[in-house]
Amino acid sequence: MFHRENQFPVCVFYRNSPEGHARTSFAADLHRRLNGDNGRLLVLLVQPPAEAELARRTLGPQALDAQSQRVARLVMDQTALPFESIQVRAVASRDEAGIPDGAIVVNRSLAGRRTPFAVMAVYSETSLECRGNGSLLIPFGAYESGQQAAAIGIPLAKALGKPVIFWHTTLQRPGLTSSVPAEHMREDSVAVMHSIESEADRQGVSFETVVEHAARIPEGIVDFAVRRQVSLIVMARGRRTVCGCHVDQVLTHSAIPVLIARS
Repeated sequence: MFHRENQFPVCVFYRNSPEGHARTSFAADLHRRLNGDNGRLLVLLVQPPAEAELARRTLGPQALDAQSQRVARLVMDQTALPFESIQVRAVASRDEAGIPDGAIVVNRSLAGRRTPFAVMAVYSETSLECRGNGSLLIPFGAYESGQQAAAIGIPLAKALGKPVIFWHTTLQRPGLTSSVPAEHMREDSVAVMHSIESEADRQGVSFETVVEHAARIPEGIVDFAVRRQVSLIVMARGRRTVCGCHVDQVLTHSAIPVLIARS
């Protein structure tokens, strides 16, 4: 289940707007942190077939290439990435973008649905550490979503040189008087905790595990993330969830960037 590769291609859909510029800056910052001078930031330029055909007829067969070059130079000026570190690809739609395997796509509007790639949901942040420069926070529960989040979150933390916090909230067990939240955990939650802790150990990623009693899971995640000034929350959508999942609620309440694992 866990990734072995520590390099992550970063993609962003280009849009010439303040929100789009912030998103592109964030993607460039993430690309630098993860890949250094290796690889290229993939900038996806959505151009429906009808618009592309009109441009070819009006401006000639090289119109799309010229537009891609212009966008690459705009991104270079905005982010200070070298021109050769930027790849602009024109695509017919978001659904036909051909996102590379293992990619992280910086785009908040895609965070509300299941995707075959990881999605980084940001607001107006222009860099990963705008809201905090601490650990990566990976909440987990009794099901597979915590392991799916850890599968990308642990190698991502390693690539970024950051520690991880595994966070869990548990209900108080009837009849158990202990004031230690970890002693109230379900057996299946304990199994998930041991699995992700072992994987962090295997990959050499520093971690701590925090178990609390939170009245509501999404608010507990966000409150803890703010208290500890984490730089990123990493989550995944469980297969059992149809609507109203914790991911969506955290996205609604969190000012800290949220990475949603592929699903």
